[in-house]
Amino acid sequence: MLGENKVVRLASVLILFFSLAVILATRQGEPPSEGASTEDLLRLADQLLAGEEISFDKEGIFGGDAFNVITEREREEAKSYPPVVFREYVVRKGDNIWKIAKKFGLDWYTVLSVNRLKNANYLRPGQKLRIPNQRGVLHVVKRGETLEDIALKYDVKISHIVGANRITDPDQIKAGTELFIPNAKLTYKKRQEIVRRSNIPPTFIMPCRGRISSRFGWRLHPIYHRRMFHSGIDIVAPRGTLVYAARSGRVKFAGWLGGYGRLVVIDHGNGYETRYAHLSSILVRKGQRVRTGQPIGRVGNTGVTTGVHLHFEVRRGGKPVNPLSFLRFR
Repeated sequence: MLGENKVVRLASVLILFFSLAVILATRQGEPPSEGASTEDLLRLADQLLAGEEISFDKEGIFGGDAFNVITEREREEAKSYPPVVFREYVVRKGDNIWKIAKKFGLDWYTVLSVNRLKNANYLRPGQKLRIPNQRGVLHVVKRGETLEDIALKYDVKISHIVGANRITDPDQIKAGTELFIPNAKLTYKKRQEIVRRSNIPPTFIMPCRGRISSRFGWRLHPIYHRRMFHSGIDIVAPRGTLVYAARSGRVKFAGWLGGYGRLVVIDHGNGYETRYAHLSSILVRKGQRVRTGQPIGRVGNTGVTTGVHLHFEVRRGGKPVNPLSFLRFR
């Protein structure tokens, strides 16, 4: 039987020759480039077969900066891609992230990412922000990360990254380098990471079409005729009007609950949940994942109510907060 060392060497040789085959298959017709060459791989294979000790520590041929190669075709495509240009914007009274992003035709993830704001809720008049000329995010290269890795992570072409950042030498791309990733496709996890880092609360869409008849706060209760706290807003709409999930999340409750009547509760994570009460019918079930804008029920007047409407609540950490502070009106 083969000794343990021989098995390890044999496996290493197979890996090396597989890498060699990949390089030969993908670099047909391309000029030689820096990094791990076929000669390097053959030399290492000879050393392994001879029983010599080989170290693959740090940034060797497997991963790391050695494989940050830009092909000629990518260089040509990159020439026609517009470079990222930043301008300085001075915050004015009444500004917020959404207004600023909309003003420059950007999404707010772009503005948050580029400026790495610690608290995006409190912009000060006179505060200076960097505004890019295109949508995207700022990415800090990690140790061992390549252009290929970054392109796959954000679902963009390497040539677009090269063009936006005007990369001419792949050796420039080291751990800690900041790259602007144009038109980056952000996963839900990445969007949440940006939001959490900026300490910004989530936004919600209006759950149904209608008129707000009663707002959040203290009021004279229309049935009990005494001063009581109204923990949400009431939206008047015709019976049967569709009610939509104000934000993506998981259905925590779907059924009848006391004065709420037919109720849907959606958990949005990070301590936030929404409640949709007095429904005439429910279109979802407990435990179901729902997306923003998905129908979850229909307007009704079940439970304790004086008429047909939707009672809508936003809760943070279990406590009701004013929904109008979180709603994004479209």
